[in-house]
Amino acid sequence: MVDGIDRLLKAIDRKRPRPGKLRLILGCALAAGIAAGGVFWLPDALRDYAAGVLPGVKRAEIGHDLLAHITRVTGQPCHTEGAQAPLRRLEARLFGDAMNATVLIVPGGVRASTVLPGELYVLNRGVDEDHEDVDVVAGYLLAEKTKSELRDPLAPLLEHTGVLSLIRVLATGQMSDEVLASYAEGLMATPSLVPDHDLLLAWFAEAEVRSSAFAYGLDPTGETTLRLIEADPRRTEGSREVLSDGDWLRLQNICEG
Repeated sequence: MVDGIDRLLKAIDRKRPRPGKLRLILGCALAAGIAAGGVFWLPDALRDYAAGVLPGVKRAEIGHDLLAHITRVTGQPCHTEGAQAPLRRLEARLFGDAMNATVLIVPGGVRASTVLPGELYVLNRGVDEDHEDVDVVAGYLLAEKTKSELRDPLAPLLEHTGVLSLIRVLATGQMSDEVLASYAEGLMATPSLVPDHDLLLAWFAEAEVRSSAFAYGLDPTGETTLRLIEADPRRTEGSREVLSDGDWLRLQNICEG
């Protein structure tokens, strides 16, 4: 009988709630939730925060540091003396004197054009050497401007890095050479993408440049760029002069020095 009572008491004891055990389970679940949030939420939050708080000076520094790695892939920017003034006039014509945009032409790389943090516009030499119309060059630059307005050029670079590197960016405003080198290599090996044609047309209209010249520069048949041809905002009057003939000729020879 004693054994029977003992077994009954043990069975009743097993069925009693155990607050300590429940707290342990809830605590572990909460810790796991926080850890998961740190893995999945924290990097995106840090990227958004970094993109929002980095001042223009730091963006420019990161852009120039990235450019140093890009030029290891593409070669150093072309610098024929006679072409520098036309290049500055091209910047002023398309982006305005108030902006800090800098246009650079590099001798190699798969990518035709890109824009880096700090308003650095990089063009492959083929863009100006392979086309007879300066409006094509203007079109590539306006396409990059459109993309930079749609998405911060710093964003894809921040997405390429990890949490520790993001913390370093927030603390010092700098990125590691390893991250920059890896990003630069992938960036310049990828063909340029053309933004939404309707959004791009708005920039052509504002800059008073023909979109049809750029359209045929991208696709000589016009089949894939028909919207840019048919809705050309300067179809009737033509472009407001981008560069004089002399400046355009000097710019086409910028990599010959």
